[in-house]
Amino acid sequence: MIQATNWRLAWVTLGLIVLLVAVPPVYLVVHDDPEKLGLRPDGDAQPPKGDVSPDSNHLAGPLQTSRWRESFRSWPIWQITAGFFADGFTTSICWFILCLMALIGACRLPQQQSRSDS
Repeated sequence: MIQATNWRLAWVTLGLIVLLVAVPPVYLVVHDDPEKLGLRPDGDAQPPKGDVSPDSNHLAGPLQTSRWRESFRSWPIWQITAGFFADGFTTSICWFILCLMALIGACRLPQQQSRSDS
């Protein structure tokens, strides 16, 4: 399409196609009010008619805390923290080694290849 017209018209056409294909299913599937389907916002069933408190059937989970500081006493928060640390640390080390190798000329970064090939 770009060769037949120009890139702007191709982008507008692609945007219209996406809108025509994506928006109707969203209106069919996504609902603003879960109450219309007989559900509460988190997917629980409606409470009995005589129940006046909204959280009377709410059970606390085994790791639920009322204060943020208390969460640091649980093992899962430290597992998640260790996982994020390992991910960030290894990513930064890999980039450091790659950039260091590029500086000493042992390898070429993609930007360096495109500049030198031109």
